[in-house]
Amino acid sequence: MSTGDMTPEEFKEFQNNLREAIGNTYTVEVGKILTQEEAENLIRYIRVVHNDPDATIQIIQPLEYEKPNFDFEIIAKNNQIILQRENLDSLSLDLEIEEASLAPTESIKLNELYVSENATSDNDKISKIYGENWIVLQNRLLNAISDLNQDERRFVIFLSPLVRKAVDINPHQRNFTVVAKDFAKEYDIAEKHVYEKLKKISKSIHGKVFYYWNFKANKKANLKGVSWIGTAEYKDQEGMVEVSLLDEVIQMLTVFDKSNPFTKYERNHIANLGSHGIILFELISSCMHQLFKSKSYEIEFLREKFNCKDTYLPIAEFKRNVIDKAIKDVESNTPLRINYEQKKTGKRVTELLFSFYDSNVKKEQLEENMSVKNDAITTTEDKKVFGWQTKGLSDAQIKKIAVYQKEFIDANTSKMSPNDRRDYPEIFEDWKAKLKDPKQVSTFHKVQELLDRKKN
Repeated sequence: MSTGDMTPEEFKEFQNNLREAIGNTYTVEVGKILTQEEAENLIRYIRVVHNDPDATIQIIQPLEYEKPNFDFEIIAKNNQIILQRENLDSLSLDLEIEEASLAPTESIKLNELYVSENATSDNDKISKIYGENWIVLQNRLLNAISDLNQDERRFVIFLSPLVRKAVDINPHQRNFTVVAKDFAKEYDIAEKHVYEKLKKISKSIHGKVFYYWNFKANKKANLKGVSWIGTAEYKDQEGMVEVSLLDEVIQMLTVFDKSNPFTKYERNHIANLGSHGIILFELISSCMHQLFKSKSYEIEFLREKFNCKDTYLPIAEFKRNVIDKAIKDVESNTPLRINYEQKKTGKRVTELLFSFYDSNVKKEQLEENMSVKNDAITTTEDKKVFGWQTKGLSDAQIKKIAVYQKEFIDANTSKMSPNDRRDYPEIFEDWKAKLKDPKQVSTFHKVQELLDRKKN
């Protein structure tokens, strides 16, 4: 039976079942440009208040522009609320959101949280919010094969937050501007040299393509390359490059969800890296969310990725001149620490197995362990030992801490990977077993404080 053949009662039941299965859809209009943290807090708040963890949240933010010099009047606005409070944490619990009615012909975005920055943009133009300090790329692009040099690679990476911000405002935008002074500041290039660099990039990147990699077949997915740019024009008098990008490239820089896995990292981490350093840093960063920090890459892929298919043919030379130097570059300029070992098939080296960690996280963990160790040697007169420290938390105690799960998780971020993309409820659920473990629960902060807290 199609939805068009349903009676009103049957269609209403269909709607209710659908909402129960995938969560409701909420559209929220806010009265200010939100930071990434504010947007994430608002999304979590709405999902918790409405007890709808699978809800789709669309946040519409205002554009920053001057008021028109003519009179106008808004005559209709449906299914939206306006939030004008500066502090999102102060939102009262009686917040009401009108659910958007689901007509049979409307499409539904499943189980993803989205934010739109333009109330006038197309309804289907929605994307996750990431601040300008983040480089975000689809993994298909990150793993793609290309022959970009250092300056060209920097240029493409520089486009990431620039394109993301512009397309959030105007989903149809395909032309973008790279200002020489901004590019110079990003990569610490002397201003007198940056103009010539951009002029060369605008010429050399023409005709360069990338190829998707098929890891199962261990070869390029196809022999047809995708152009990095459509056009690039250096404007000498204005000190800028105007580029047009193809839809496929824009998608790689703006669409991030479960169907399009992605990697994000802080943009300052790659500012001083060479071309091989950038490649290795991105490959390792794409794996940092894994529980076991290791990843094996086949030699064929690494040679293609580092553009060394026909150079450094002896494996010892490839490791010494490419991999080892890239590791040194990454470790000198970023918090990543990398080791590797070779794996053989018969007598031939066929894979390199990388192991890695974030030294910033490891340092925090060491300091935390030292703090726990110091606490352990204090006398009972100095520090009271609570039952949960020797037995672990009970279900009732965990339930009480869950009331303050955001505050609790924020106090224990050292236990999370920098690339952890999960929401607060999912992280807290993952920690429950550790909270019940007497050997691990004492390593968490704020436990007793939250247990002692009384509800207002």
